[in-house]
Amino acid sequence: MFLAAVVAAAGLSWLLWLALHALHSGLNLMRAGEAYEPGLYRLGFVLLAAALASSVYAMGRTRLEVVDLAAGAAFGWLLLLGFATIAVPAGAHLFAWPLLFELGALALLFARGRPEPVSPLETGVAAVAALPAC
Repeated sequence: MFLAAVVAAAGLSWLLWLALHALHSGLNLMRAGEAYEPGLYRLGFVLLAAALASSVYAMGRTRLEVVDLAAGAAFGWLLLLGFATIAVPAGAHLFAWPLLFELGALALLFARGRPEPVSPLETGVAAVAALPAC
């Protein structure tokens, strides 16, 4: 599910960016292909990626438990970290932080002996653990 979420978010974001360039010719005039005020564009793309990833995980949730999805995502971050360590060592930390936070949340779930967060504290920890990935 992690791979599907990453591919869906990246692919649709790329297609949307191409559509924005085609519809708004002023974007082509900016340096490095960025908009003049990129903050709202970046926020929009982050929200789009979060919505797509949530949709993919919601589809996977019908067959898998939350802890299974989280463990699969941790494995995906581990693979990305390994690839980045070899290909771009200076950028590998971008994959290490989400993995570290996610492993902390998984450790909490395993320590509590429950496959899903049920208390507000556990849900809050899971939400905070997702922030570095966002």
